[in-house]
Amino acid sequence: VRLLAMPTRSIALIPIHLQASRAAADRVMAVLRMQPEVEDQKNKTILNVSNGEIGFNVVSFAYPGSSDLVFNNLSIDIHAGETVALVGPSGSGKSTLALLLLRFFDPQQGAISIDGVDIKTVSLASLRKQISIVWQEPFLINGTIKENLLLANPKATEDQMIKACRSGFAWEFVEKLEQGIDTIIGANGVSLSVGQKQRLAVVQVFLRDTPILILDEATSALDSHSEQMLVEAINSLRKNRTTLIIAHRFSSIRSADRILYFNRNGAIISGTHEELVKTVADYRDAVNWQTNHSTCD
Repeated sequence: VRLLAMPTRSIALIPIHLQASRAAADRVMAVLRMQPEVEDQKNKTILNVSNGEIGFNVVSFAYPGSSDLVFNNLSIDIHAGETVALVGPSGSGKSTLALLLLRFFDPQQGAISIDGVDIKTVSLASLRKQISIVWQEPFLINGTIKENLLLANPKATEDQMIKACRSGFAWEFVEKLEQGIDTIIGANGVSLSVGQKQRLAVVQVFLRDTPILILDEATSALDSHSEQMLVEAINSLRKNRTTLIIAHRFSSIRSADRILYFNRNGAIISGTHEELVKTVADYRDAVNWQTNHSTCD
C-alpha cells in the first residue's frame, strides 16, 4: 500500500500539470503565429558588401502605433571603414538607428542604403549576414562555450575558435576552465561574469568577420579593468570595418572618427569630440558631469 501511495498521488497531479502545460503551449503558439513587421520583397536580391558605406537619405520614422516621429527627414552618410559614435540622452533615437539599419522596422519615408543599394530590395538574411552586433546583454544559450561560438560561425574549426578567443581577450579565462571551450556556461552564461560574457560576444563577432559592426552599450555594465580589456579587443576588431558605437560613456568613444550627438528634438549634430565640446552645450555638460562623477568615485 505504501509503495502504491506515491504513484497514485502522481496520477492525481496529472490534470494540474496538463492545465499548466496547456497555458504555456498557448503562449508559445501565440508567439509562433505572430507575423513580422518587415518581410522580404518578392523580387529581393542578395546583398554583397564590398566597402560598407551606409547612407540614410531623408528618413522619417515613427514606431508602429505612435504618431511621434523619432526621425524627421534624417540624412546621414557614414563612410566605408569609418568609426562613428552615436551619443545622446536616452530615448533620442540612437538604438533606433541601428534597428532601422537591420530592418527590424522600415521607415515611413526615405531610404537606407549600404554601398548604394537600398536595403529594402535585398533579402533580410543577406542583409543581417553582413552586420555583427555586440549587445549590452549578450545572448548565450545553455550549452558549451564551443556551441555558443558555433552560433556565430557554424563552420568554424576549434583552432579558429581559440584564435578568436585570444583576439577577444577571452582565452585567458576560457583556458582556466576545467573543460576549456567544452565548458557548459548555463542559460545566458549564468556561470560567467558580465565582463566574460561581453568578451565572448566579441569573440563571436571575430568569428563572423562581417564588414559592418554595431556596438550597443557594449561596455556600459563593466568595471574599469574589464572595460579596458574589452575596448582593446574592440579596437582590434573594428579595423577595416564600418563601425557604429552606441554609448553613454564618453570615455569609450574618444577614439571614434566622428560623433553624432542626438538631441531629444530629433536633431543630430556631427563632429569630433573636441568640436562638440566647444559648440554643443548639452554635450559639454554631459561630458563634464561624467568626468566629475568619475573623479568622485
